[in-house]
Amino acid sequence: MEALFIYGLKSAGLLTCFYVVYYFLLRKETFFSSNRWFLLSGLFVSAFFPLFTWTKTIYVERPQWSMEDWMAMAKSQESLTPATEPSWDWSTLVMGSYLIIALIILGRVLVQLISILLFLKKHPVTSEASLRMVHVQQEVTPFSFFNYVVINNQLYSEEERKSIVLHEKIHCNQYHSIDILLSHLYCGLFWFHPLAWRYKKAIAQNLEFLADQKAMEQLESPAVYQKTLVKVATSQQALSLTNPFNQSLIKKRILMLQQKQSQRRNLWKYGIMLPALVVFMLIFQVKTVAQERKVTYSTSQFEEAYQVRWDKNTSEAEIKEDIERIKSKGVTLKYSKLKRNAAGEITQIRVQFRTHDAEGETTVKSETGIKPLIFIKSDKYIGFAAPKSETLIASKVDTNHQQGKEIRIEERIIRNGEGTEIIINDTDNASQPKNGERIIIRKIDASDKPLVFINGKKMDVDFDLNSLDPNSIASMSVFKNTPEALEMGKNGVIKIVTKKVITSDMANEEEIDAAVNRAKEEIKKVLSEEKSTQADWEKARQDLAKVQEEMLKMKAELEKAKAEYEKAKSKLKKD
Repeated sequence: MEALFIYGLKSAGLLTCFYVVYYFLLRKETFFSSNRWFLLSGLFVSAFFPLFTWTKTIYVERPQWSMEDWMAMAKSQESLTPATEPSWDWSTLVMGSYLIIALIILGRVLVQLISILLFLKKHPVTSEASLRMVHVQQEVTPFSFFNYVVINNQLYSEEERKSIVLHEKIHCNQYHSIDILLSHLYCGLFWFHPLAWRYKKAIAQNLEFLADQKAMEQLESPAVYQKTLVKVATSQQALSLTNPFNQSLIKKRILMLQQKQSQRRNLWKYGIMLPALVVFMLIFQVKTVAQERKVTYSTSQFEEAYQVRWDKNTSEAEIKEDIERIKSKGVTLKYSKLKRNAAGEITQIRVQFRTHDAEGETTVKSETGIKPLIFIKSDKYIGFAAPKSETLIASKVDTNHQQGKEIRIEERIIRNGEGTEIIINDTDNASQPKNGERIIIRKIDASDKPLVFINGKKMDVDFDLNSLDPNSIASMSVFKNTPEALEMGKNGVIKIVTKKVITSDMANEEEIDAAVNRAKEEIKKVLSEEKSTQADWEKARQDLAKVQEEMLKMKAELEKAKAEYEKAKSKLKKD
């Protein structure tokens, strides 16, 4: 639903641009043939351009899962509750209303088309050059429909008839009926856009100007042609899908016939839409796709890197300070949709970055406070990264103000497999602290890893949790600081049950019960979705019945009009 809404907005915006350019720059020019193609281009561009996108790929590091990530995931699984379905789906109502109105309008177009075909079939037809001449006895405005020309010869002199037929012949030879049909179909699909109806009228007017211009070039007496326009103006209107001779535009058509031909240098006005379309494609139709790329980092890779790290306790003042600091490194950071809970912890934030050759964004949220969000820029990598247990975390101690209080400093990030603590205090270092400050970098000892059991099987000490797909996990339990866990491993125990393997020999019965309960919740969710789907189908059937009822009403009106026409025809014959 959201995608259709965005598509409708884009199409309406493009058509508005074409109409504004035509109305203010091209409407009074005598380039009627060029105007025709310009207006038709507006229909096609507004209908199809929003469907095409260009893909821009940016590479990001594959997210790495730390011990804290796994514990947070286990906690979120325990507190997971089934989502409640909304009681009323407004998107279904809006879409149903749109379809019903569109079908009614398109149905009227179909009825009008059938009426024209029936009208042409009831009258005698003769061939005249490449035209099919339809001769009628009643007073009706001369009109053309594809290669058919309808006219009452008794109402006009030979010279007037010649002018009318020449005008309609131009309509036929240049297939102007296609333009009329396309504009009606466009209004049926985009009926919600007010300018779509004015655009249709502009197309019909320009076709009349074009036919008048071509006819005047072939006639010897322009005055007779103009008098014929005035005479036909008092006739009855023809059907809306045709090219009627008068179109209720007599004054404008005569003024256009007398207007001086536009100079060719004014053709530059058609080029105004080109840069507008380029801007539209660059802003709205370029889709950025993030592709994961697993990267192995070394210390040297990050020696000249710059990092921004925000967590749930980061204040807005710190965020703005970080944004200004990283801005000096050629990176523009923006944040939005910032939300906090009652404790003042960040529960949601959206972050976007842009440089001269890259851009990207991410959104993190959690009701209990977000996980640390890290942005890294170096010569070899730029983008967002998840925190790892082996990442060295830099902190700053300000001994002048509050002894022992650690304040974040993130001028660089180092990943190293050796040592548990590094103190940087050399004068050659670019991040050398001042006024007694010192930079301390700490790292979790790589040997202090928790024991991992998957489906009851103990994994090797060097087993990498990042190699396990989180989507394949059915349940997970983390045991830390308990007597049993301390006996098995000083850093705790992680017990994981995968979705594909749920057997009786699992580590304990609690995991089996948890998996069964989750399966029950999934079954309830499927049944709920199935009931919702049945309700949607029932509503769709009701909407279809309404449409059928409207079509039957239109059919009855058509039959009534047909009977009145036959009655008038028989009365005319008696007279």
